[in-house]
Parts: sequence; C-alpha cells; structure tokens
Amino acid sequence: MVAGGMVVVSCAGWFLVAGRGTPAPFDAPRAFVAGGPYRWVRNPMYLGALLVLIGFGLWHQSLSMVLLALPAAAVAHLFVVWYEEPTLRRRFGLPYVAYLALVHRWLPKRPGPDAAGATRLLSLVAALALALIPVSLLGQATASPPDAVVWHWFGDCASGDSLVLDVTLDGKAIYGSTFPICQARRRAIKPEPQQRILEFRFDAAPRRFGTRSRVTDPQAIDANIWQAGAERNAIILGVSFSTESLVLLNVRHLARADAATRTEHVRGLVITTRPVRRGNRTGG
Repeated sequence: MVAGGMVVVSCAGWFLVAGRGTPAPFDAPRAFVAGGPYRWVRNPMYLGALLVLIGFGLWHQSLSMVLLALPAAAVAHLFVVWYEEPTLRRRFGLPYVAYLALVHRWLPKRPGPDAAGATRLLSLVAALALALIPVSLLGQATASPPDAVVWHWFGDCASGDSLVLDVTLDGKAIYGSTFPICQARRRAIKPEPQQRILEFRFDAAPRRFGTRSRVTDPQAIDANIWQAGAERNAIILGVSFSTESLVLLNVRHLARADAATRTEHVRGLVITTRPVRRGNRTGG
C-alpha cells in the first residue's frame, strides 16, 4: 500500500515538474513525460493506485476489497486502450509513438542499456531523424526562406482550396480525407496548440513494411499522417506506420498544390493526393 502510494506521488511530481501539468484532465501535462517511473512502464499511476487498493484490502483483511482490484484493472485497461493512448498519440505525435515501442503498457521493464534495447532505440532514433530531415536534403524540394509564401494545411485556412488524400492497400481503399489548404508567409504560420495528426488503422502483415518485423500474419497497423514541412508549391506530409509495440516505417509524401502526387514506399500501399482549387469543384 505504501509502495503504491509512493508511485502515485512520484508520477504526480513528474507531471508537475517535467510535464508542466497535473494528472487532472482539465490541467493535463503540456509536455510529454517519459522519465521517472514512466521509464519502466507506460501506466505507473494506475498500477500504483491498484497496489494501494490491494494493500488497503489486505490491511483490513477484506477479500471483497482485494477482489475489487480486478474490475478496476479492467476499467483502467479499456480506458487506456480506447481513449488515453489515441489521445496522447494525437497530442504528442511521433515521440509518443516511439515511446509505445520501447515501454510496456502494464509489465514493468528495467530500462537498462542492454544490447537489444540499445539497438532498438537507435533504430527508432534513426526513423525519427528521417522524419525531421529537411525536404531539400531528400532531393524533393528546395528550402524556402522565412518570408517565402508556402502552402500549409488546416490552421486559419479559409481560401476554399483543399487537398484530397487517399490511401489504398492492394487496390482497396483503407483511408480517405479532405482537408483545407492555403498559402501564407512561412513566418506568419502559427503552430497549433496541439499537433494535428490524421489517424487510421488497417490490417496487414508487419513483414511487408521491411525487415524490422518478421511477422507475416496480419495485425492491426496504426497509421499517422501530419504536416512535416511547407514549401512554395507543396505540403510535406510525414507518414508513420506502427504496431502496438514497434515502429515499422517513417516516410514522407510530397503533396503538390498544383498536381496530383503518388507515392508507394511499401509495395501495394499507395498514398495519393490531389488538389481541389476554389472554383474548380465538381461532384464525385
């Protein structure tokens, strides 16, 4: 009981100091917290609360109170899977996706620098670095100065222009979205309070994404798409694919504002975008 209480207090302290917030939903941490007890397991606060409940039941020799921990654990699990993790993925983006791949949800794991863990960490860092490489270095576009007029999505876009995004797997549609786009001077584009991320899920064999996974049976694949850059004639979209425990691939898609664009980084998985300009809209 005491140990569980200490874990809960420690988590609250990390939220306050490192996250600049509290465990309360109305004052959630503003920064991603991955230190302290969160290095060992993704949900230490819930585990600590369960230890408190079990310890309190043992102290009072109450079997019913101890057994109450079972439905409490089930409720916590459903809340984490269906609400908390998707919300944090939208709020913090790739850093949180990488954290999911390194730290278990419920079973604490010593964060020691073992060889396998270090190799895995380096692989994730390399993937994240790829997502942050300027597009000019990839040979896809030329970097523009801060006062250049560039394209961006959402935000305060009210021009009526939009971009249609479609994702297909082996010829079958698995995701589609249409979002507003507009032009603005790069220095005038204000970052949104929370990074906007398009999310979808589909079933596929992780092995087809490369050598990072040998699993050939279909699994649920989580996909995230976000704006990774802005250029004079295009929006740079970052695209990430991951399972529950492993980041499979991070790539970029150059979405031109004046023409349709198609990329196929994984065989059979095609991302296409096409602009719809104001005054040039047709049904269908």
